[in-house]
Amino acid sequence: MNPPLPHAAFVAFDATSRRRLKIFGGAALAFAACLAAFAWLLVDQNAYDGRKQLATATITGRHGSKGGTVFDLALRVDGRGYETSVKGLDGRSRDVVQVEYDPQDPTVVTAVDGSLHGPLPIYTGIGALLTGFVALAGVVGHRHTRSVKTKPWAHGTATVVGERVLRVDLPDGSVRLRTGQPLPGGFVSGEAAVQRLWGRKWGYVLDADPEHIFVAAEIPRQPA
Repeated sequence: MNPPLPHAAFVAFDATSRRRLKIFGGAALAFAACLAAFAWLLVDQNAYDGRKQLATATITGRHGSKGGTVFDLALRVDGRGYETSVKGLDGRSRDVVQVEYDPQDPTVVTAVDGSLHGPLPIYTGIGALLTGFVALAGVVGHRHTRSVKTKPWAHGTATVVGERVLRVDLPDGSVRLRTGQPLPGGFVSGEAAVQRLWGRKWGYVLDADPEHIFVAAEIPRQPA
């Protein structure tokens, strides 16, 4: 005797739990790393902004392509000469330009009001958002799956009544569901297990595809 629906769907889902754990666990670690890097970059930039000083420097060379041009500079601070390089300037060799430098280390130079770390804060911020979203999806999905497995399912008969539309006849009435997934080939009617998820969303498992839980939207009843 086959176990009742949706037992096979739970078994199939549990079989992939280790792979999901690796994906979402990796996303959580990446999120923590990106968030820590983003915070450190902001703190470092703010500290630099609080102590930076203006200076004039001479462009001694330039190399790279447009958008990634690196300018070699020579500047003097407190009577001492320093050589360094920076991006974000506009000029040619032997031009004298204004830059900002770190008094603690005059070789750390940026263009006026420039970013100390270039686009890295943007990249790490985007990375934190993306990996955080994946990690959050994993947590929400895990909690939702536990809820789906512990809440009761109603059993009845599902009948195709339209394009991706099922009528599920249950002991206490019927419900019409519109699913976004194709129905099993040749499926007309068969056993089904359903569970209300949230709002008008329902989960359903068909005996014709017992290893998958699909989500469908309830079709409101038309007033008589």
